[in-house]
Amino acid sequence: MAVILRIFFYFIPLLLFANLYLGWKLISSFNNLSLFTSVDVKWYVIAVLSYLNLFPFILIGLSLCGFKKAAESARHGNLFWDLFFGYPFWIFLITLAEVLPWLLALDFLKLPLYPYFDKFKTAWTQIEARLILAILAL
Repeated sequence: MAVILRIFFYFIPLLLFANLYLGWKLISSFNNLSLFTSVDVKWYVIAVLSYLNLFPFILIGLSLCGFKKAAESARHGNLFWDLFFGYPFWIFLITLAEVLPWLLALDFLKLPLYPYFDKFKTAWTQIEARLILAILAL
């Protein structure tokens, strides 16, 4: 098995947690701001995150199914694979690594204020939703 696949298998739990956490935060942000219906938001976020994480699963699938030439082509810089699957995956991975600490810090800042959270729940959820989208936009 290729080294890159072994590395990916080691990081699957971390990547899964980070994707689920980011997806949960995005869905709650869009729902709190009432930009779209909650069902639409959920499916759009799932679709976008699935597409952005498709590249390693395509590599694994091609390798396991015996398509060695296609797997090598996808791994070593074929323009089609890079433009549609490789670059979006790596850009998303870098963005996820940059955004995740900020989102976790925002949740940890909320912990000491949690006993008083009921008084300010509506105002805080609106502010938090805007902060999450601003963090992701930066």
